[in-house]
Amino acid sequence: MKLFLAALGLALVIEAIPYFVFPEKMREFFRRIPEIPVNVLRIMGLAFIALGLLLVYVATAYAGNAPSIRISIKETGAPVEIEGTDLLIRELPSFEQVDLDKSDPVYRIALTPGGMKINQRTWPATHLVLASGDGVIRIDGKRFQGRVEVVKTARNHLLLINDMDLERYLVGLINHEISSAWPPEAVKAQAVAARTYAYFQKEKKLKDLYDLESSVLDQVYGGIGLEDERAAAAVRATAGEVLTYQGRIIKAVFHSCCGGRTENSEAVWGEMMPYLRSVPDPYCTESPRYYWKYEIPLSDMSRRLSLGAITKITLRNRTASGRVRELEFGFDSGQKRDYSGEDLRRLLGYDNLKSTNFRVESTVDEIKFSGSGSGHGVGMCQWGAKGMADKGFSYRQILQHFYQGVKIERKY
Repeated sequence: MKLFLAALGLALVIEAIPYFVFPEKMREFFRRIPEIPVNVLRIMGLAFIALGLLLVYVATAYAGNAPSIRISIKETGAPVEIEGTDLLIRELPSFEQVDLDKSDPVYRIALTPGGMKINQRTWPATHLVLASGDGVIRIDGKRFQGRVEVVKTARNHLLLINDMDLERYLVGLINHEISSAWPPEAVKAQAVAARTYAYFQKEKKLKDLYDLESSVLDQVYGGIGLEDERAAAAVRATAGEVLTYQGRIIKAVFHSCCGGRTENSEAVWGEMMPYLRSVPDPYCTESPRYYWKYEIPLSDMSRRLSLGAITKITLRNRTASGRVRELEFGFDSGQKRDYSGEDLRRLLGYDNLKSTNFRVESTVDEIKFSGSGSGHGVGMCQWGAKGMADKGFSYRQILQHFYQGVKIERKY
């Protein structure tokens, strides 16, 4: 459609120029109807030129020139099985085609000392690119659209990268991050935040093999299996829109539930970002993780810290939003050690210690954590976005609540 509009616009401009520049000659051309005044021909030419230029502008500015995005699917030392219709495999950077028997649609790729083994043939390659006839490639039972690259890493692992259109990526992402059955304004807010974060990472990682992880380390993505029309509608309605602060694309991080108040960026990552400020959020109370508890045997906790039996736990300080900044642990060995709230989440597991917004109590036998919220707490609270949408807020209002001082602009 984009190419058609551009071609039609250019054709109109070219055809109309003689009407405007050489109206007398065009009048002679139309000698059977000499009553057409020269000025009318000039106006006709000008109108056609304007229409043609408008079509070209629409084609280039609003036809959805979405960039591609490169997502790390997995890294493994084990062989991988890849399946696709009329699968085409080329070696990079030469783009030489790997000539294999296509009677078997499943390709088993394994590492060898000399490169990679594809089914029964060894190929001296460290970087392959795969594309299928129907645009869909299956890996571990999951379906991915676009191209898939297989790279031999310095750690002698296979790294799988999905290279695809950013807008299509967002459609697949929605139901991995939230539910597309949520109010449409919340889904739109998620689409814009995810697009912004992806674009930020793409600009940041220009020299890297890929732009994003497919896990909670960046944004959760598991292929095209969970796409639906509600997710697609939210992406279409916000096509190309990103969040900017003073003209620059922001790091639009988000999390599941803040527990009543979001966090300042520097409290988690040590970097103050003016648009990632702590704001009140009374809208996320429906989250199943708004309140939570976690208990661990004292002996288990002592073993994980590896400094002796724990004898005392002291809260050192909290952040401005009330989250645990630092705890001091005392041990029967006489040692003391400080741990940040995030240190403990990494140590105990993010699904166990769901946020740093917690209280801790120790008994003779166990340590009890009781907390609120889920995730790092910075940026948009996803359950808060749902709560705001339930109360009638637009996606723009939601985004400008959680990201302070930002503008919503169309990037492409």
